[in-house]
Amino acid sequence: MQKLEESGRFEEIVGEGEVVDPEGADRAFVLQGTLLEYGKGSVAKTVLIGFGAGRRSLRAHIIVRRRSDNEVVYDKELKVRASKKQDEKKLATSLAKKIAKEIKKRIKR
Repeated sequence: MQKLEESGRFEEIVGEGEVVDPEGADRAFVLQGTLLEYGKGSVAKTVLIGFGAGRRSLRAHIIVRRRSDNEVVYDKELKVRASKKQDEKKLATSLAKKIAKEIKKRIKR
């Protein structure tokens, strides 16, 4: 949620189970994500093969629906990669940034 807030695209971001003001329901969206794959990477492949081999990866399926009519406005699979030397938090942050960027680009005011 922090990366969505930092994008500057949204007036308010609420978590699961929180209530949205009825006046803003027509401008409200629901973000749903499913983690599809996590690749832990391999230092040996990075050293022996190079060219990006052995990198960590994270793949997720993201769906954004308009809350008022449940219309899907974004439905895409996203994947990010990072060096095996970087921790999982960096990989997750990269995915969050990509999700925020894609949503900002797709959802027009």
